[in-house]
Amino acid sequence: MDSLTQRMPFVTAFYRALGTGMVISVDSPIDDKVRSAMESLIEDYEHVLSRFRNDSLIAAIGKAEHGGSFDFPDWCAPLFDLYDALFSATSGAIDPCVGEDLIRLGYDASMSFTVTQDAPEHLGALRGRATWGQDVERHGTTLVTRGPVQLDFGACGKGYLVDLLGRMLRSTQFVIDAGGDLLIHAEQPISIALEDPEDSSRAIGVAHIVNGALCA
Repeated sequence: MDSLTQRMPFVTAFYRALGTGMVISVDSPIDDKVRSAMESLIEDYEHVLSRFRNDSLIAAIGKAEHGGSFDFPDWCAPLFDLYDALFSATSGAIDPCVGEDLIRLGYDASMSFTVTQDAPEHLGALRGRATWGQDVERHGTTLVTRGPVQLDFGACGKGYLVDLLGRMLRSTQFVIDAGGDLLIHAEQPISIALEDPEDSSRAIGVAHIVNGALCA
C-alpha cells in the first residue's frame, strides 16, 4: 500500500456509495466540479437501480401490481445489453429477475436474512419466478412488465458504475475500489492480493494489473 500511496497520493472517498463505500486513489487531485458530478452520478444510479431504496425505479417496478412501462436513463442501455447477452449465453442462469429469489432468501430491502416459509416452493424460474426473457419486454431503455417484477442488477451493476466513474476521471493513473470491485489504470503494475479467508496473514493469490478490472 505504501507504493500505491506514493504513486497515487490523492484519495477521494464516497462513504455510503452502493452500501459498501468507494475509495478512489489518483495521481492528481480530483477537482470539486468532477467530484460533484461523480456524487450526482452515484445518487442517480442508486435512485434508478437500487433494490434497497424504496424510492428507486426498481422498487416501483416491484410494486406495480399490474405492471407498466418504465423509462430508464440512456446510460442503462449498455447494462441492459450485457444482461441480454448473459441471459442468452447462460440459458437464463444469469437473470436480473433473481431479485424475487433473493427476497425470499432474506436478502431483502431490510436485510432481514430470514428465509420465507414458502421459499422452497417458489425459488427459481422452474417454479414460476419471472424471467428476463419472458416477463420483461425491453425497448431500448424502456422496460415493460405485466405485473410486479423484482429486479436485481447487482451481478454487474456495481462494476458498471465503477466503469462510468472511471470515464469521468482526468487523471492518467487511478484505482477505484468499490468494496472489492476494482478498476485500475496505472503506468506500472498494481499488485492485488486475495486474502486467505482462514489466515489473514497470507494471500492465496496475487494479481498484477496495469489496465484492467478485478472483482473479488
